[in-house]
Formats: sequence, C-alpha cells, structure tokens
Amino acid sequence: MTDIQSYRGPDGEGLWRSPDGRCVLGHRRLAILDLSERGHQPMLDPEAGLSITYNGEIYNFVELRDRLRGLGHSFRSETDTEVLLRAYAQWGSDCLAELNGMFAFAIWDARRGVLFCARDRFGEKPFLYADAGGAFAFASEAKALAILRDVDTEIDEGVLAAYAESGHTQIDASERTLLRGVRQLLPAHAMEVCISDDRTEIAQTWCYWSVDVEGRRGYGKDDGKRAAGELLELMTDSVRLRLRSDVPVGSCLSGGLDSSAVVCLVRLLEPGADLRTFTGRFPDDALDEGHYAAMVVDACQTHAFEVAPTPERFAAEAARVYWHADFPIGGTSQFAQWCVFQLASENGVTVLLDGQGSDEQLGGYGNQITQEFLKQLWHQGERRAWFRERAGAARSNPMLFSWPRLLLARPELSTVRDWLRRHTGRSQVDRGNVFRADWLAAARLALPPPSPEEQVGDESALSRLLWTLSFRSMLSGLLRYGDRLSMAHSREVRLPFCDHRIAEFAFGLPPELLLGDGEVKRVLRGAIRGLVPEAIVTRPKQGFIPPQHSWLVGPLRDWIVEIADDPGPVGPLLNRERIANLAGADAETRRREVTGLWEMVNLLCWSRFSLARMQQSRRVSAWEATADARGDGDRRAGETPEATFE
Repeated sequence: MTDIQSYRGPDGEGLWRSPDGRCVLGHRRLAILDLSERGHQPMLDPEAGLSITYNGEIYNFVELRDRLRGLGHSFRSETDTEVLLRAYAQWGSDCLAELNGMFAFAIWDARRGVLFCARDRFGEKPFLYADAGGAFAFASEAKALAILRDVDTEIDEGVLAAYAESGHTQIDASERTLLRGVRQLLPAHAMEVCISDDRTEIAQTWCYWSVDVEGRRGYGKDDGKRAAGELLELMTDSVRLRLRSDVPVGSCLSGGLDSSAVVCLVRLLEPGADLRTFTGRFPDDALDEGHYAAMVVDACQTHAFEVAPTPERFAAEAARVYWHADFPIGGTSQFAQWCVFQLASENGVTVLLDGQGSDEQLGGYGNQITQEFLKQLWHQGERRAWFRERAGAARSNPMLFSWPRLLLARPELSTVRDWLRRHTGRSQVDRGNVFRADWLAAARLALPPPSPEEQVGDESALSRLLWTLSFRSMLSGLLRYGDRLSMAHSREVRLPFCDHRIAEFAFGLPPELLLGDGEVKRVLRGAIRGLVPEAIVTRPKQGFIPPQHSWLVGPLRDWIVEIADDPGPVGPLLNRERIANLAGADAETRRREVTGLWEMVNLLCWSRFSLARMQQSRRVSAWEATADARGDGDRRAGETPEATFE
C-alpha cells in the first residue's frame, strides 16, 4: 500500500505495528519541515500511548508548540507532526479546533483502543477508507485500498449517475466514491474506530467545523472599504503561515486574480527572496493568459518558468495522469496543472502556493451565483436591491436575462428547447447521452442524498450555493486534482484562500460585497487594489482554459478512436453505438459535439487507465498485509526506525 503511493513521499518510509497487534500504520514521507530523521513517521509517543501517521501541514505549529510548552510539553524535533501528536495528547479530539492547516491523519490511542482519524476543513488532503474483510483500512489514494482483496472495486452506480447528471463536481459530493467499497472522510470530519480483540467498527463520525450558511449579514449592512481591509489582513497572514518550510517555496501563476494576489503577497512578505513562479502557457490560443502572468512577473521580479502543454503530450501521458488522478478529471486544464507541477519538480521547488478557493467563497462563478443572489434578495423582500442588482447584472451580461433564455429555462418548455437545439445546429450530445438510457434511469435511484446545508431556504440561496461549491462540488474536485497531480510529482500545494478564518469572514459578508453591481469578487478586488497590477484587478473572470476543443476536434482524433474501441470496465453501462459514432465523426460534427466528446474521453480514460488497473491489482488480505508489517519477509521492516519521543 505504501509502495504504490511511493511518489507521495520519496524522502522516507516507515511501518509500525502495535505490540498487541491491533494496529498497523504505514507512511511515505515528503520532507518539508525538519528534514532530519527526527521527522520520520509513523511517530510514537510511548508515554502517552500514541502513534501517528499524518499527511499535510499544520501551518500554525509554531504558535501551538509555544502554547503546549507553556502547558508542560517538551519537544525534540522541529516538526509539525510532533506538535500535532502532543496537541492530541493535551486536548484529545478538541485539538482539531486549534489547527490551521491541511491534513489527513490517524492517531492510534492505545489506552482507549481507538484509532482517531481526521481531515482538514476544506478537504485539501484526502482520507479514503474501506472495510477490508473485517479490518479497517485507510489510505491517501483509492489505488492503495484496491490492493486489498476484500475491498469492493466495482463501480458505485449511484455516484456514477450523479456524475452523468451533473459532471465531475459530483464525484466528491458525499462520503461515497466511484468505487463501491471505498469511502472518503468528508471535509471537516473526524472519525473514531474502535479496535478490540473481537471487533473493529466505526464508533462515530462527526463534523467538527462549518461556516454558518444562514449567518450572512443583510444587504447594505457593512462597509466595503472596511471589509476589503480586513480581507487583506487575513490573506496576508494566511500567506505568511504557508511560507513556513525548510525546502524551497514557489508559486503557480496563471495571471488570474487569485494566483496573482498570492504571488504579490509573497513578494510583499519576502522582498528579497528568490521567488520562482510556474505558468502554463498556450501561446497560439486566444485565451492564453501569458501576458497577464508577465505583468505579475515584472511587478514582483520573480524567476519565471513556463511550459506549453500540447495535444501530443496529453495523448502520450494520459495513462499516467488518470492513474494518478484516481477518478475522472475536470478538463485538460488539469493536464496543464500536471505539466506545471512537473516543471516545478525539474526546477527544484518542492512547495507551491496557488489560488484555489477564492471563486467558491467570494463569488467568482458569475451566472449561477448571480441567479442565486437575486433569488435571495427577492425572498428576503429586498425589492429595491433586487431591481438595482438585476440591472447591474444585465449590464455586465445582457444574455443572462434575454427573454428567449428565460422562457426556455422553464421545465415545461423542455421539448421546445430540444427542438431548437436540433434545428439551430447546437450540440445534441450531453454527458448523460454517453450512457445507456435504461441504466441511467435505474442508477438515478441510488443518487447520494444532499447535505443539510444544501437544504436551507431561499432566504440563504447565495450562501447555500457557495457552501456547496466550497465543500461538496467545485472546490472539492479542484482540491482532489491538485493533491493527486502535484503529489504524483512529489510536490506540495498550499492554498492561502483555504484558510478557515477567510471562510468564516467571507460567509458573513453582505452579498453585494461579493458580486454587487454585476462585478464578481468585489471585496477581493478592493482588497488587492494597489498590490496587484490594475489590469489584473479589473479584468473579468476567466477560468484556466487550455485549447481543449481544438485538441479534440483535430490532433487527438485518431487517439480518441482508439480509446473508444476499448472502453474498459465501464463499457457495459455505455451507449456503445453513440460512442463509436461520436469518436469517428467528421470534423464539423466533432466541433459541434465537442463538449460531449470531452465527457466521453474523460470517462473512457478513467475506465481504462485507472479503474481497470485498480480492479486488476494484486490482491492480498488485510491480515496478510499485517503479517508483512510484523517483518515476515518484509524487506523494509526495521530498516528505518520510527521516530520515538520519550
């Protein structure tokens, strides 16, 4: 299990088995803080009867260590791992409230016979688990669990149906995953597993933190200038904490609002540092953001590195990308991420800051968020505000409120909408069309249920949507891609906007400070004005978009035909005739159906390059695995001793 994830930690490895045989912990180390052997894991505290395996960073470990010293604790390393272990010894599960970081960890508490597991508030670091023939198994990636014979790697058809209905953002919407036997600990959740001589069971799972979805201040109830100043203070401190490292730190830089703000804050905090930035470029594409990234490079005097992904490279490396991704990705922008992380690896930068998390909390996705914003104002009885903000949104995006669009959005006119699509040359293939209609109808019955936060009333419509985007859909997917694809290259990504203090602040702001007067992320623009080049502060929202459509229509055609010919384990669920027709269609049809074409390619690549390999993995039982950990034929047992603090 640790070998198959070795790229996540090339700097050390360890296995530990409790004296009573109840618990085995494994670890692969990516050394970031205290590079000595004192940082080795699993880490033990024999006096307290505690052992830990941990992935991530506790950014405020320095402040926590000082508090714990004041409470009588002593430390022998400079690691955040030891601080986390002592924090649990001091406060038990309440230690989670003290942590500012990204983490997934398991602590074996021998005195209680309990394995305490937790995941950070946003879910930046993964925690996957399974029932492995009566044993409780956990790992950072699904492929590590798939090795175990008793873990069911068949498709969870309800989760796949949610994906078919609403896309990749639904893969992370519940504790269920695309594999029937693999679950995930949700963001901001903790779990206790009781382990005794005769039973192993999950005793409890709970959410230890959440923003207040119904606590947003009313329209016009705050001052924009004050709010912008407070946000800048929070962002600055968040970046400061995330610069703590004993290895080189750089930053991804797209040229967008968020990554530009992060880079400018790094330069503000470390004016003399050798700041290295990494950018994905598409020089021949109209949406290339290289000129915006260049503005930041010039303003901050960074040492800039660029990479230009190509369709040929995508075809050549797709098998590796999907194997590391575990599950389907969002688009070829994730391949561009992959290339950027490899570029950082080639240039010796281990830790990268990036800008994910801003759009979901601060209102960066215009159309959908605007609709919910207006819905909330209407249901709150804010009629004057509704008319004012609707007029501002219409100036910004006139098509959003065109009468044909509004009429055709009504459910009762769905047949007219379909007729218009057929007779106006619009796309006829969406994500659901890739599947057999009878299978999809049956699988919908097993869709995961919504979370309570997604069921609050329309008086909180905006926060309801932003919560879902932040903790169950869009950001959850982006964090999964970022973790898997960066760790594939042994890089660590830190996200200053994913600081719980920023989330608590953002979900309390009046709605017009997020997207009032037709402008998205208003409070952020106000916060960074004068820090970031003005052309970036005032630019409209644009996602990181590679020339995906032109790749699929042209250079990747033959490769797509080959992929479609062997769909892998997902094949029985698909409309094979439609897939074959779409893969082999002429250029005009492929151009019209390019969205459906990508959905097909994404699904088939996951099926062939990830799911098939996991289902074919060498299988051992959990009990055979623990025999290895005892040292019965395991070459590693005892090679590298665990870190022990007496």
